[in-house]
Order: sequence, then C-alpha cells, then structure tokens
Amino acid sequence: GGGSGSEEGGEQGTLLCVAPSVCGGVRLGGEGAADATRAWVPCELTSIHTLLRRVTQGSHRGLAALFRQHVFIGVVDAAYVLLQHQTKLYVVHLGAVSQEHLYQQALLRWGNLARIALSTPAPIAELCVLALRDPRAGWKPADGDPAKIGAAVAKLLEEKAAMLEEYLSIVIRDGALVALPQLLDGYAPPLNALPLFTLRLASHVDWSAEEPCFDSLARLLASFYRLHRVGAGEEAEA
Repeated sequence: GGGSGSEEGGEQGTLLCVAPSVCGGVRLGGEGAADATRAWVPCELTSIHTLLRRVTQGSHRGLAALFRQHVFIGVVDAAYVLLQHQTKLYVVHLGAVSQEHLYQQALLRWGNLARIALSTPAPIAELCVLALRDPRAGWKPADGDPAKIGAAVAKLLEEKAAMLEEYLSIVIRDGALVALPQLLDGYAPPLNALPLFTLRLASHVDWSAEEPCFDSLARLLASFYRLHRVGAGEEAEA
C-alpha cells in the first residue's frame, strides 16, 4: 500500500461530529413498568439546537471521516490507541476523543437519557465532604466548613432536581443521588469520581442562564464519564 503517517488526536475542544442517528430511538429506564420503555421525544429547546449547531460548525471534516470509517489497529499504551484511515495511521488520545464524543451524546440525547440506578442512594452532602478531601477540589480552610459546604450543595441540587431529572436523568431523592444517566449504551462512569462530580455540579455549572447552564452540565458529564485509560478497573484521573 501507500505510505503511512502518524498523527495524534489532540486536546482541542471539537474532534468529531456524531450523527443524531447514532443515538437510536428508544429510551430504557424509569421507575415503573409503565415507563420502562418510552418513545424518543425530539428535543425542541433552542439552546440545545444552538449548542449542537456549534458542534457541527466547529467540526473537522477530515477527523469526522476518520472516526466514521476507521479501522481499529490496537492499543499503544494506557492512554492511546492506534487507528487506520485509508493509508494513514493515527495515534489517538482516548480521553480527549471520548470526552468530546460524550459531550455530544449528552446534547443529542437531551431529555431522552436512560437511567443507571445506584445500588445504594448516595447522600449528596457526604459526597461533597469526600470530594473536598481531594486535592483537585482546591479546598482551603478559609473556604469554610466542609459539612456546611456539603449542606449548601445538597440544598442547591434539591432545588434543581426536577430539571436534572427531566433533561439528564440525574435523579435526586431526599438529598441523595439515586440514578445517573446512561450516556453510552452498556457503559457506566467510574464511580470513584462521583464525589468530585457531585461537588462540581454546584461549582462548575453556570446556573445563571439556560444555554451556558446546559453547556456546562453536558461538559461536566463528559468529563466525569470520559475514558481515562484503556482497560477496565482503572481509576479516573479527573
């Protein structure tokens, strides 16, 4: 065959564009037999259409072709995989590509996400206290008592619970998380990252207006669900 090159899928915000048809037409989930299977409901929110249009406008035609028509060659190491497209080989950063793909899935499935039920309800305040022990949270004693911060986050998320459940299948009952969204069929996020994700629902989401709120929620979910390493059982890094 012809010559081959090597290129890396970098950390740019937009790497690929996923067609809506990839998402399927049936949503599985719900708390009772009556709504165990519900028909797909097209999203009519202008803000979501705007965000999806921005994805399309920022997509790279060549990279879109690569991800539509590639052949998987193998694993390079824990963070990179090797793909072939036509006569070229590409070293692709799994975390960067999966995060962008998951962001798009959150937007494409907005209001139509299945639920992943947690085996045990996870109290939000307690999750936040755990998260604040993580250096990545950036907590300092001057920021206040972790228990009070956890209580404040729990209160905020209780106020937003109806919206989070309707649009993203993040289900909150009595101050505890009881379900998360199924962004990809058959895939669950790394739950060791759940405390930090819960804290960031308060600290990393712009609740001031609809479009920035929805964008930051989708990005936060994508960061939580992203594949950090090749292989099962690896701990999330962020």
